[in-house]
Formats: sequence, structure tokens, C-alpha cells
Amino acid sequence: MANGNSSSYTTGMEGMKRSEEICLKFPPNVISPGLAALLVQKDKHEKLMDYSGPRLHFQMVVIFVLTQIIHSLLKKLGLPLFISQLLAGILLSPMVFSDQHSLVNISEESVAVLGTVGAFGFVFFLFLSGVKMDLSLTLKSGKKAICIGLLTVVVPLVSCMTTIKLLHEEGNEFSNKTFFLAVTYSGTSFPVIHCLLSDLKILNSELGRLGLSAALIGDMLTLFLTVFSLWVKTGFEKGRKEALIDFGLAMLFIVIVVFVLRAAMKWMVKRTPEAGQIKDICFYLVILAFMMSPRFTDLFRIYFLYGPFIFGLAVPDGPPLGSALVEKLDPVISGLFLPIFATTCGLRFDLSYFKNSNLFAYHQVLGAMVALIIKFGVSLLVPLLCKMPTRDSLALAFIMISKGIVEMGSYSIMNDNRVISEDIFAHMTIVIILVASIVPILVKRLYDPSRKYLCFQKRTIMNSRLNQELRLIVCVHVPGNVNSIINQLNASCPTRESSISLDVLHLIKLSGQATPLFITHDKQKKTLSSKSYSENVVVAFEQFERDNWGAVSVNVFTAVSPPNLMYEDICNLAMDRLTSFIVLPFHRRWYIDGSIESEDQTVRTLNFDILEKAPCSVGILVEGRRNLKGSGIRDPLSSDNSSFYNIAVIFLGGPDDREALALAKRISQDKSVRLTVIHLKAANSLGVIFTENDRMLDSAVLNDVKQSVCFTYIEEHVNDGPETSNFLQSVVEDYQLIIVGRRYKTEDPQTLGLQEWCEFQEIGIIGDLLSSADFIRNYSLLIVCLTFPPKVISPGLATILVEKDEDEKLMTYSGPRLHCQMVVIFVLTQIIHSLLKKLGLPLFISQILAGILLSPMLFSDRHSLVNISEDSVSVLGTVGALGFVFFLFLSGVKMDLSLTLKSGKKAICIGLLTVVVPLIFCMTTIKNLHPEGNEFSNKSFFLAVTYSGTSFPVIHSLLSELKILNSELGRLGLSAALIGDIVTLVLTVFSLWVNTGIEKGIKEALMDVGLALLFIVIVVFVLRPVMKWMVKRTPEAGQIKDICFFIVVLAFMMSPRFTKLFRVYFLFGPFILGLAVPDGPPLGSAIVEKLDPIISGLFLPIFATSCGLRFDPSYFKDSTKFAYHQAIGAVVTLLIKFVVSLLVPLLCKMPTRDSFALAFIMISKGIVEMGSYSIMNDSRVISEDIFTHMTIVIILVASIVPILVKKLFDPSRKYLCFQTRTIMNSKLNQELRLISCVHVPSNVSSIINLFNASCLTRDSSIALDVLHLVKLSGRATTLFIAHHKQKKTQPNKSYSENVVVAFEQFERDNREAVSVNVFTAVSSPNLMYEDICNLAMDRLTSFIILPFHRRWYIDGSIESEDQTIRSLNFDILERAPCSIGILVEGRRNLKGSNVRDPLASNNSSSYNIAVIFMGGQDDREALALAKRISQDKNVSLTVIHFKAANSLGAILTENDRMLDDAMLSDIKQSICLTYIEKQVKDGPETSNYLRSIVDDYQLIIVGRRYKRENPQTSGLQEWCEFQEIGIIGDLLSSADFIGNYSLLIVQQQQQRTTIEPQCIG
Repeated sequence: MANGNSSSYTTGMEGMKRSEEICLKFPPNVISPGLAALLVQKDKHEKLMDYSGPRLHFQMVVIFVLTQIIHSLLKKLGLPLFISQLLAGILLSPMVFSDQHSLVNISEESVAVLGTVGAFGFVFFLFLSGVKMDLSLTLKSGKKAICIGLLTVVVPLVSCMTTIKLLHEEGNEFSNKTFFLAVTYSGTSFPVIHCLLSDLKILNSELGRLGLSAALIGDMLTLFLTVFSLWVKTGFEKGRKEALIDFGLAMLFIVIVVFVLRAAMKWMVKRTPEAGQIKDICFYLVILAFMMSPRFTDLFRIYFLYGPFIFGLAVPDGPPLGSALVEKLDPVISGLFLPIFATTCGLRFDLSYFKNSNLFAYHQVLGAMVALIIKFGVSLLVPLLCKMPTRDSLALAFIMISKGIVEMGSYSIMNDNRVISEDIFAHMTIVIILVASIVPILVKRLYDPSRKYLCFQKRTIMNSRLNQELRLIVCVHVPGNVNSIINQLNASCPTRESSISLDVLHLIKLSGQATPLFITHDKQKKTLSSKSYSENVVVAFEQFERDNWGAVSVNVFTAVSPPNLMYEDICNLAMDRLTSFIVLPFHRRWYIDGSIESEDQTVRTLNFDILEKAPCSVGILVEGRRNLKGSGIRDPLSSDNSSFYNIAVIFLGGPDDREALALAKRISQDKSVRLTVIHLKAANSLGVIFTENDRMLDSAVLNDVKQSVCFTYIEEHVNDGPETSNFLQSVVEDYQLIIVGRRYKTEDPQTLGLQEWCEFQEIGIIGDLLSSADFIRNYSLLIVCLTFPPKVISPGLATILVEKDEDEKLMTYSGPRLHCQMVVIFVLTQIIHSLLKKLGLPLFISQILAGILLSPMLFSDRHSLVNISEDSVSVLGTVGALGFVFFLFLSGVKMDLSLTLKSGKKAICIGLLTVVVPLIFCMTTIKNLHPEGNEFSNKSFFLAVTYSGTSFPVIHSLLSELKILNSELGRLGLSAALIGDIVTLVLTVFSLWVNTGIEKGIKEALMDVGLALLFIVIVVFVLRPVMKWMVKRTPEAGQIKDICFFIVVLAFMMSPRFTKLFRVYFLFGPFILGLAVPDGPPLGSAIVEKLDPIISGLFLPIFATSCGLRFDPSYFKDSTKFAYHQAIGAVVTLLIKFVVSLLVPLLCKMPTRDSFALAFIMISKGIVEMGSYSIMNDSRVISEDIFTHMTIVIILVASIVPILVKKLFDPSRKYLCFQTRTIMNSKLNQELRLISCVHVPSNVSSIINLFNASCLTRDSSIALDVLHLVKLSGRATTLFIAHHKQKKTQPNKSYSENVVVAFEQFERDNREAVSVNVFTAVSSPNLMYEDICNLAMDRLTSFIILPFHRRWYIDGSIESEDQTIRSLNFDILERAPCSIGILVEGRRNLKGSNVRDPLASNNSSSYNIAVIFMGGQDDREALALAKRISQDKNVSLTVIHFKAANSLGAILTENDRMLDDAMLSDIKQSICLTYIEKQVKDGPETSNYLRSIVDDYQLIIVGRRYKRENPQTSGLQEWCEFQEIGIIGDLLSSADFIGNYSLLIVQQQQQRTTIEPQCIG
């Protein structure tokens, strides 16, 4: 029978016995004599690791170190510590270390000791889990929790059993442990789910409470089914009688635990005084009972692990016994023993067991997977049927299937006891690791409890009416909080007309239990909760309600939860009760002498959490100081203190201060309250930064206060923080309550110097000052914070549409709202610009007009289009301001201050005089209009500098848009603007120093000067050398390292704050730092190339539009005399600036039209001026009416100037000449003046080879000007460098060093036949044609050679292509004042090195050159060039004349035919060249013939013949890809002609009076 059953369907464990030899050593080595003793003694067999004590310590160190290393890597992924502990065990297991005696596996005995310690920790963990569980909550769980808890165990269990039955129909599911194992697969573990919810910080959330209740139900059911499965198995194996005996013994055990042990422990609790600690003897008796419980359960035939757990359930949870057990044991168990147990579980894992896995194991694994999937499905469907949100239902489903230490421990112990085989254990370990890893990540993604707090429903005191009920929440931690809160509420004098709905929340730390509690104390019921957590609090506030009957309604709640999750209870209550204001006690209390009475950092942490997440306004109450005996000195707010309550509000401005004032106004409705509003204003408003919206709201609130007769209004001007402190010290004694706004991260002159001494950020600078030891007075403080957590990323439009929350809209999220605003701005800007660009108006005007059209001036409803909400405008303005600061930084990067030293006298005179002279006239005008005023104390001098100043970025932008940056006028204007901008910057800083000197004294002004000079020294001698070092470390022609780029950007981001430390205006910091950046490549160009597109294209337009949003003509009505005087001064300045800019060039004998154009350029206004006035308006430096005046001036000037400059100055006009500069018109023995353009190094060799092929002689010499064209990057000013051969040193930036060397060598090789001059032009690609044409005009050039934009490999594939070169070639073809040639280089091999160049001198003994002639001026110019080349005997020239077989289609003028015939007759008579005449019918025939002959030539010269149509090329026009090289040139460079020859396409000088643009492509 035994043999017959050997192959039956079994667990693989039946009949298996362990045969082990055990060697015991007595006495056991536990404590070593010490490392020194072991080293000294002669017995080498004694080692430190032979002693179990040091060995265990070493194993624990290895485990914890490895666990922390793994967790530091995995915690960023959201994986729990349990996974790291398991992985540490796997890494230390025999699977990885083949040597059993390594690291942790030092010896078999050591593993046994380690396992015993871990198992001890697991048993303790089960006991503490039972202590924390409150079974009474199972009766209070809702139907939803009960359904989820029951169904998520029963349904998976049935599905698992069914699956295994289908896989093996003849098996008995009860006799082979299948039922028992199925219960473990489908069961729910309360401790695991509690740990998961705690790690995710959602224990107090609605989802957390539901999951915990369902887990408690499921765990109890799992426990029952597990025990039941063991009884059923016993019944099958041993008979029904044995099963009944087991059942009876189990019931007896439970009766003993419940009616004996639990009764004894309750007696211990009753003997403990209220709020006292349990006696040590009681504590140790409970521990002793726990230690005996595993052995005790064996006597009752119960699985030994259930004894500690059931005994833990019997312990009364909460204080004093349960909390004492948890507080004393949990840290050491969870932090020490349990991680060891998790690691020892990992030590058992071995993948090798998969090889010998039996059929039973595979069926069990399939059953486990089915149970897991069905459990997930049930956990998802039940909440969905209960109409829970989909995301919450998914999160709950993942929570309910979570696995952890309980399952891992159960399978490990079953494996040790041979209940399951190693392969089943390995399978289940993988399942647990996967589930425990994935579940936390997915739950965190799906469920965010703070999302519900992110609302924009205005729940503030400001938004509640005076006669409307005010809903408050007050939080109580300790009994001392009760009196102070009641006294404060009494001070508010509530009435029936202005009633208060008060919710009191008593917050108690969760200790000794797992499930948090939220108790509602019903006033109708005399009995309180079974645990009288808040009896005294309830009694005190019920008395307060009776004392204010009809004016106050009180509800008391108790929240028992972990301190780090208490904010959930407060915020949830605030949401449910529609609360407007939450009052929190401060974490510290003082005695009257300033010493600390009590302090609780957990309370402080909670206050920070509430300030960050609260859905309404928050107030932090700092209690009045108490006497040294601990009893209160008469509370300053107590009703019998005096007949009046004196309350003060410290007002500086901003939303927090407005909320504080609204609260004080509500309190002051009673006659017994005297309210004083102390408004601290900055004596110097230059440093004040408020938004337009804040200023308007502050003014409105203060106007109500000033007009009211019920308040006392005090306005005090202060210069800085110390002055504020001195003033407050003199007035605080007069008040019992002082209300202050928190004003977090708000900086202004009134608090300057106090920020560094602020100890408690949660109560703000003023609150911290008033609670400091310097203010030892008996008053209470209430710090108010208007908190609205930002909603940034929406959950998606679909989610918002599905959820029916009316407050939840897409536009309440700042992310989608900002995107919508940007789309509206850009669409409207483009619509306006499409209408205005035909008039010549710049894009800047369209952006400003878009802002004006979207402003409140046109939309009376502020919540429309861009002004969706007050908050939305500030977000948009912040994004725009960031763009403006970035723009100033990039403007500094682009500027090259060294050019100021190289500027000519004309530029210096214009730059200086156009700032200084208008400034003098402006000051004189304002003085005459207002003779009694002081131009320095009222900021007139500072404003006059802004009116007369010159902006380099604005003028650079104007010249770039008009495409005259490279012209003579453009270079002069740019140089003058650079000088003027530097003078303006110096005068602006000087005006601020003068203003400081007048207002604060010369000493302060000199301090500002010294700090500013120190800042410049740091930038110049520290930051700039660092950046130069970065440049030196960069390889030549290489890119700057990313780390260097990010360091510079980081320095820029810090610069505004850095400049404030040096008392420099914050906008100057980024600009000055930009000036310090080395311009050009590699650093300057990298910064400009990476940042400029997004700043100029995205952020700066937003800033321009936000400036337009501030414009409102209604301010003209209330315009002051000062504003009118300033506007007149600005207009006078503009006129004088124009006159000076006109007269200086005229005196320098510039043409009148050019002088007028320069004058208009110098008075141009733009984004810099607009941004400056906007920021000055926000900072209250100028009023709204002055801002409106200046906006109109800027719009008018910025609109008119581009139109007039374009009309007055046309740089292409000088190219429209009739002086013929062609090769045909130059004599053969006359020096030929050429320009050759170079873009990349490879152009050099091809051009030199071309000239070598021309066989230069003294009789036919060449004057060659080489122009190296370099893209302007990282700088604003263009460069034109003439490289003098006499000077060995090159310029600082060796732009063209290799080019110079190559052409100097070429000149030496052709001495007296060639004279070479090398130039470098650094300019924008779209303006490079200016440099080429200007050079051609100056040098009387006859021919310009341009490289083609594309280069090919020998097989026809493209090596490189540059569309900017192609655009440049088109520009030159349109405008050049002479003939042009485009050189198409010979093809290269695939490796990139040149196939031997067809024009290289060592290629053959002679050069074979062909000219394709069809007629026309371009072909004649090509033939003239070829004739000049062919003068040498080494050149073999062939002229191929294509004639049309049918001349009917040929269209040539009579003059063209005569000139063609004359030139061809010379050719035919010449014996130095070969003339071939070929008649063709159409383009294909021409193509076929050319294909047959091109391989015979190294250079083919072709006329471009643009827009020339004749029979020889008919049919080829449609296939022409490159119009710039003509039809024949395009044909010869196509893929059909793969030959190793170079092409030169020639265009004769175009004689025209207007420029006609040619299309690219």
C-alpha cells in the first residue's frame, strides 16, 4: 500500500523525516573573554566568532547595514522597508553565497540562534498586534466594511478550492491540507494593512478607516477559518471524537482568557489612578503570562502562535495597560527583533527548489493566484456598488490584497514544521515580494487624501458677513488650552446677531491600540464614552455654551490618532462643518519671567501641517504668560480683568493682515471692545513689493477703518525692523489681545533685519517678535494665516466630469488655468499682430494691446478669460516676471563691455549726450513746474533718469527686427546704445543713493555705495574668474559641460536675493551677473542658445501682456499734479533726446535721412521701459496715473519709431548701383578682385584648390579677400575683424586662426601673383549678407565665391547640409554689387576624408575645365572667367555650346544674341581651347549628353541662367531642386551625375533699381 501510494497527489511532505546528527557543546560559549584575550592566548582554535554573543551582534550589524543600503536605493521608488529586509536575507542566503559559513551563515548553530531571536520577535509582534486591536469595533463597523471584510475572504476561498478541485478532481481537499492552505491564501491580515496605511499616512482618512475596519473583520474571519480547517483536518485524520475534543479545549482556553485573565487585567486597570501609569508589577505579570502563552496553548491543542495573539486580544486596549505595553515593547520589537525575523525568512529562499517542484505545488500556486485575483475583484466591486469613486475603489482593492510580514512569517514557520515544501515556500515568497512592492506604489498613485482640501471655495472671515454665523474649530491638547480659548471667545463678545458655531476638537495621541477613534460627544446623553477621554473638556465648553445661550452653539469631538496624522481629523472636520477659521494652540507656554513652562514639538509639527493643508483660515493662539507657581496670573482676556477689552491689530499689508483685520472688526462689534488698528508703513517704499490686487484690497480695507468711528487708527512710518520693534515695545502694554497676520515669506522694509532672528516661522516675523523674551508682557497673541493650499495638477477632465462636486472645476487648478491663459494670450496676440504687422508695428505692441484688451478696463467681470480669479493673475504675473528677470540676465550675457573702449568718438558723444542733456532739461522742467518741491526727496531725479535713459536691449531688438543690425547705421546705433545704457545704469544707482542720503543720512548712503562696490568686486574678481576657468577647461570648439551650465543658472537664480543682501535693487543682480559671463562660445553662446528661445518665445510675451493688464485709463480722472508734471517732464525729455540724437550726427556730416533714422532709433522704447514702470507701480514708487501716462508714451513711441526708421533708412539702397563690376569688364592683365566666403574648415581647401587651378601669374594677378563667416551666438554686438598679417598675435577670440594660417601659406606659394587679406564677420545668419556686400562695395570687388550649402559623399548620399547657408546665398544673389559664383565641392568618400580633389595640383599634369554655354549674360560671365583661367598651358579648357535643334522656342534679346556671337567668335578662333557645338532638342537629350562627358573634367563652369527658359532645358525645370544654382547646375549636382568633379555656377552682376526677392526652393 505504501508503494502504491508513493506517486499519489500529496504535499510532498508526507512520510518525510529529518535525520540529523546533533553535537552539543557544554558549557556553551556565549560571552567571549574579549578580543585582546583571544589574541594573546596561544590556543589558535579559539576565535571570536565561536562565541554566540559576539557572533549574534555581528550578524545583526551585517543585517541592519545591508538593509539600510538596500532601502536607501529602493525608498525613492516607494518600496517599504519590509522588502529591503527580505532582499537583505536573500542576498545573504546560501542561494547567493555557496559557502555556508560566510557573513550571516557563520555556522549552523549561529543560524539557529539568529532564527530563534527572529522567531521570538515575531511572537512578540503577534502579541502586540492583538493588544492594539479593539474587537468592539467589529460591532460598530458599517455594513460596507462588514461586507468587504467577509466577502474578500469567503469568495476567494471558494474560488481557490474550486480551482484546485478542477485541477485535481480525485483529491481530498481536507485530508491533504488544501483547505488550510486555501484559507492562508485568501485571508486578510489586520497588522499588515495597518502597517501599510501607516506608512502611506492615510490611517485617518476615510479610505484608511474603511480599510482598517474591513481588515479587522477579515482578520477575525481568517482566524476562525484557520482554526476550523485544523479541526476539520483532525476530524478526517483522527476521527470526529478528537476533533470535538480539540474544539472543547479551544473553547475552554478562550473562556479562561476572557473570564479569568482579562478580568484580572481589568482589575489592574481599575486599581490605576486616572491619567496615571500602570504599576510595574502588573506590567511584568502580563509579560510573564505572554511568555507562558505558547506553552499554555499546546496544552489546549491550539497552534502555538494563536496563544500570544488571543492573549493580546484580551488585554484592555488603550491607557493605561495597553498603551504601556505598546510604548515599552513596540520600539524594540519593531525596530530590532522583527527586522531580524524578516531577514531570516529571506535566508530560507532558494530558487533551486523550482527545479524539483511537484504537481501539488503548481496547483497550490495556481490556487493562490486565483484567490488573489478574485480577492482584488471582490474588493473592487463591493465599493463600486456602494457608489465609491473609481480611484478610491481601486486603491481599497489594492489595500485589501496586500501581503507582508504576517504571511511571510506564517509560510516560513509552516516550511520549518514541514507543513509545506520548499518549492511552495519559494513560490509564495515571490508572490509576497511582488504584491508588497506593487501595492504601496499603486495606492499612493491612486489615492491622495489631501486632494479634497485643495479647494478655492472662500472659507475665510473676510468672505463671511458680520451678521452671519461664524463657524470655528478650536483644538485642545492639554487642559491649560481650555481656559485660554474660552477667554478669547469671551473677548469676542458673541451675540445672537453675530453668533458663533463652535466645534471643539480634543486631540489625544493614539497609544496602545491600532485603530484611530473619532468620537462625537452627544450633549443629550449624560453618559460619555466608555473611555472618558474628554470629560473635563466637554463640561467646560457646555458651561461656556450656557453662559452665552443663543449666541454660541458648541459641539465637542475627540480624535484619538497618531500625532503625525492628526491634521487629517482637523481638516476633515473643517471640510464637513464648512468651517471658516481654525484656532490652534501654540506649542510653547511661558512663565511671566520669560522662562519656558512647557513645550511640545509634536504640537508644533501639527501646526505646520495644518498651515500647509487647511481648507480655511488658521489662527495660532499664543497664551499670556503665567506666574512661576503655575497658576495663571489673571488672564488678560478674562471677563473680570477690566470693563473693556483692548485689542490691537498690527497691519502691514497682504492677505493675512486683511484676514486679521476682518476678525478684529467682527470682535469689535460689542461696546466693551476697544479696537486699535496700527498701520506700519515703510518710510522708503522703494523696497516694497506688492501685487496690484493686494494694494487695491489693502486700500479698500483701510478706507473702511479710517471712516469708522468705532476704531482707533494709528499710522506709523518706520524705516526698518529695529524701528518697528522699538515702536511695538512702547505700545503693547496697553492691550490684552494683539492680532497679527502671519505674512509668511513676505519681505518689506518694516521687518528688515528681523528675519534672521525669527525662531518660529509658523507665527511669522511680527508674531515671533511679540512672543520673544524682549516683550515680557501679560497679553495674548493671535497669529492669523489665510491659507489656501494650491491646486496645481488636475485629476483630469474626465474625473472632474464624473465627480459631481460643484466646487471642483478644471479652472480651479493652477496648471490647466495657466495653460488656458497662455493659449488665450498667444491666440489674441497673433490675431492682433496679423492685423498690425502690415503697418510695420512690432510684435511687442500686439502683446501690450492683448493685455489691455484682456484687462479689467474692458472686462468689468474680473473672472473672465485671463482674469479667472485673483490668484490666477498673480500666478500669471509671477511667470511673466520670471521671464523678465531671465531677459535682463540674457541681455547682460549678450553685451560686451569691452566694446565701449573701442567705440568711436561719434558713438561716445551720442551715447553720453542723449542721456545727460535730456536729464538736465527734464529736471529743469519739473523744477519750473513745481518750484517749491525737492527733486531728490520725492523721487523726481530717479524718475527723470528713467525718462532720459537708453536701453541697449530695446535698440538691439529694434535693429534686429528691421534687419539693419550689420549696417553702418545699425553698428553706430548699437555702440551709442551700449554707452547710453551703461550711463543710465550708473545714474539710476546714483539716484537711489542720493535718495537714501536725503531720507536716511549720508552714512547710510555711503554704506549702500560700499556694499554695491563690494558686490561688483565679488562678481568681477570671484564669479567671473570661476566662469573663465570653466571656459578654459572646455576643449576648443567643444561644448560647455552641463554641470558648468547649471552652476551658472543656479547663480543667476540666487542673484536677486544675493543683491538684496548688498542693498542693490534686485533687478540689477541678474543683469550685472550676465555682464560678468564671458560672452560668445562656449559659455555665453550655450546660455543664450538654450535659454533665449523659451524666454523670448514664451515667458517674455506673457510678461508684456501682464503689463498691459495693469493699464486703466480711469486713473486719469484722479490724476495728481505731481503726475501731470512727471508726464510733461517725460515728453520734454523725449523731444530733447530726439533733437540731440539728430544734431550730433548732422554735425558729424552724416546724411540727413540717416541722421533722422538714428534719432528715432535712440528714442525708441520697449519691453525694458514697460517692465521697469510696471515693477515700480507694483512697488508703489509711482502711482497708477503715472504708470498709465508712461504706458501711452511707450505704446506711441514703440509704434511710430519702426515705421519711420524703415521709411528713412534702406541699407540695400547702396547696392542698387549701375557701376559694372564683372569679370567681363575687367581686362585680362588687370588685377582681379575677388571675395571668397568660408563657413567651415573644409571650405578652405576646396577654395584654395580652385585658385590653384586658375594657374595664377604676375600678369594675371588676384587680390583675394577671404571672409570667414561666424554665427553670432552668446552676444548682441556684431564683429568685423581685419586680420593683419604683420601682427603675430591674433585677437582674444581666435575665430579664424586656422583660416588665416592656410591663406597666408597660399599667398606665400603664389608670391606676387596673389595678395590675401583675411576678415572675420561675426553676425546673425540672416544679416551676414550685409558684411559680404559692404566688403564688396569697399574693396571694389568683381566676383564673390560662395560655398554651396550641401556636400555629398561619392555614392550620392548627403554628408552635411545647412539651410542658413542656403538662405544667405539667396540673399547675396539678390543684393550683391558684383558677379557671384557658387562653388559645389567634389564628392567625398564615405569615411569623410577627401577623395583626391579633382582640382588638387598633384592630381594630373593638366586641369581639364569645361564651360557649358547656352547663351545669356550668366553664360558669358562664366566664359569670361574660364578664359582668364585658361591663360596657363596647364589648363585645358573646353567650351561646350548647346544649340537648340529647333530655334523657335529660344527667347533671347537682340543684344544678348549679338554679345553671345561676339564672344563665341573669339572662342572659335582661339587655338588655346576646344570648342564643341552640340545641337539638342530638349532637356533629356542635354542630360544624356552631359552624362557621357562629365567624367573627363575636374571643373565645370556653368551660368546660373535664373528664370531663363529655352528648348535645351525644356522638361528639366520641374525637376530642379536648387534654384540658386540654376537648371544645369542642379542637374550636374544631382544623384544621376555621380562623378568626381567640382561645379562653379556663375551669375553676372544684376543691374536693377529695386530688390526682387527670390524664393528658396
